[in-house]
Amino acid sequence: PETLFLSIQILDRYCSVRAVSLDEYELVGITALLVASKYEEVDPPFIREIPVGVDASEVIEMEQEMLIALEYRITAPTGYHFLRRFAQVSRVTKMMRHAANYYLE
Repeated sequence: PETLFLSIQILDRYCSVRAVSLDEYELVGITALLVASKYEEVDPPFIREIPVGVDASEVIEMEQEMLIALEYRITAPTGYHFLRRFAQVSRVTKMMRHAANYYLE
């Protein structure tokens, strides 16, 4: 879930800095997911594994533009980090933790 939350945060932060048209929103979303997976995952997906309809060169260009717009600040605390820490401190049950994760998503 860390990759999902980080990609949404990257997408949100990028859209708050740059105006994104509806035509390029899919490209921006895929790029945010790719950047987040490169940061979080041990084995991130390759660009050639992206969906049909998006050119790999467009993704590379958007990745560069996105990182420059975000000033290379990729990570920031997400709701998942707070929930995980709160669950540790509160000593919640496994069922409560799963329910909280469900509501957070």
